[in-house]
Amino acid sequence: AVVSTQSTGTQIPMIFVITCGEILTSITVLEFAYSYAPPSMKSVCQSLSLLTTAVGNLVVIIFSKVTDKPTYLFFMWAAIVLLAAVLQGFICKKIQGPLDEYRLKELEGKNDGVELKEKDSAV
Repeated sequence: AVVSTQSTGTQIPMIFVITCGEILTSITVLEFAYSYAPPSMKSVCQSLSLLTTAVGNLVVIIFSKVTDKPTYLFFMWAAIVLLAAVLQGFICKKIQGPLDEYRLKELEGKNDGVELKEKDSAV
């Protein structure tokens, strides 16, 4: 077993930052999915969001076994985060045009040539 010399007090700020990041990310993802998904696909969007979290946790488990040296792990995680940020940038640029078009049609009151019905206020 590897004994860590890192104090548990130094882990609290890291865990706090990670938790804040996950909260902000999940809220953004779900808002995005629920804004653009039809009602029949909202549960699929929720399940895909949870699936990506599970895959991310699996990646952490697999890559944590690569080395026991904390310095290498920090640089590896930084590289993975940088790669994810670059990929997200490309995806956002590609999806922004169609989303702007969709939102414009939504503001005009029509999507795909079909008038949007007013949402029922009684729930």
